[in-house]
Parts: sequence; C-alpha cells; structure tokens
Amino acid sequence: LLLVFVPGIGMRVNGARRWINLGVSGFQSVEIVKLILIVYLASYLVRHRDAVHARMLGVCKPLGVAVLLVGLLLAQPDFGSATLLLAVTLGMIWLGGARLRNLGLLAAMAMPALAWAALFEDYRLKRLKSFLDPWADPFNEGFQLTQALIAIGRGEWFG
Repeated sequence: LLLVFVPGIGMRVNGARRWINLGVSGFQSVEIVKLILIVYLASYLVRHRDAVHARMLGVCKPLGVAVLLVGLLLAQPDFGSATLLLAVTLGMIWLGGARLRNLGLLAAMAMPALAWAALFEDYRLKRLKSFLDPWADPFNEGFQLTQALIAIGRGEWFG
C-alpha cells in the first residue's frame, strides 16, 4: 500500500493515488492486501480461538491490523476498499467465534468515525445521496443504480 506513494511507481488516476504502474499495465495494491488480510485473519483466528471468544483483547490485534490498513487506504483516498476491509474483518472475527456483543460495541464505536469519513469529502456525500435517492438525478449521478433497478425490475440479470 505504501508503494503507491513512491514517485514513478504509484500512478494518480482520477485524483486518487492507488495504482501501481507496471509499464504496460497497472493494478491496485489493495487487491493483494485483501487476500493477505483474509489469510492472516483466518490464521490468527484459528490459532487464538479461545482468546477471541473469551476476551475483547483477543479481537484487538486483528482489528488493529485492519485499522492500520484502513488508515493507509484512506490516505490514498479509497473509502470503498477501506469500508470493505473493515466489514470483512468484522465478519471473519464473528465467524472466528467472537461474541456478538463485543463486535456490536466495536461497530458502535467505529460508526462515528466512518460517518465522519464519509461526510468529510464532498464527492462521498454526493455518492451517498445518489445511492439513497438515485431517481433525483437518474441520468447523471444515479444512472448506474437506476439502470440496475430497471433491469432487475424487468426480470433481466444482464441488462
């Protein structure tokens, strides 16, 4: 994730610096990070199953790793991937045996930070508004969602 900030390696596309230049092509480093995080979480949760189930402290280490990665993603900025990493992390911790009460408490503590991050940038707020009411601007901001709803409403999966 840090390579995207190195001049000559990281590419800026549409205002975000999240692509790694490979000459003829490029890729987003977060795709590799997603796989590595899933393997790490699975390994950790198997090895520390009792601690994850019994104590909140058992949940803090994998969550800390995810929060570090989320911080790097928000610096790029990549709010969508950051949110996805947090959701996958919480889901895997829950499947790994953590108490739902502990996860609910963690989610409640994280919600204000996520809400602030979502509302901090104008384009994120604009996307959120277009998601909540795609029919307000069905030919620009809400185009993709309205077309998907029309296709599903007509009984078509492939548009």
